[in-house]
Amino acid sequence: MALRVCACGNLNSAMDEGDRLQIELRRSGEKTVVVPRGELDLAGTPAFERTVQDACALAPRALLVDLGELAFLDSTGLRAILSAQRQSTEAGIEFAVLAGRAQVARLMEITGAAEHIRVVASAEDLAAGA
Repeated sequence: MALRVCACGNLNSAMDEGDRLQIELRRSGEKTVVVPRGELDLAGTPAFERTVQDACALAPRALLVDLGELAFLDSTGLRAILSAQRQSTEAGIEFAVLAGRAQVARLMEITGAAEHIRVVASAEDLAAGA
């Protein structure tokens, strides 16, 4: 069940030409999934952070950030993901990210973030505790 789709800068469900980030928040059983699409950078980070706060407010057992549709991630976006992990953990919510495209995976690898963030290959891996 999708709870909301917002585009950075407005609340349209479609991505406008000027918008570089669209975020979907959906609930699936005891798991909440945040799906950023486009570019998670300085401009999109505030919307991502608000969405994570909304997701944590739902008090799910687990929060999954699906990076599969993220075309670009910069250091600001990576910091926001690390912050999301901290916020989730402090709330007692299991946290993981779903592996993304090569550029996203590379940034996580070269910064060492992949050593601190649980990365799963599928949403089922999170449910199984893999």
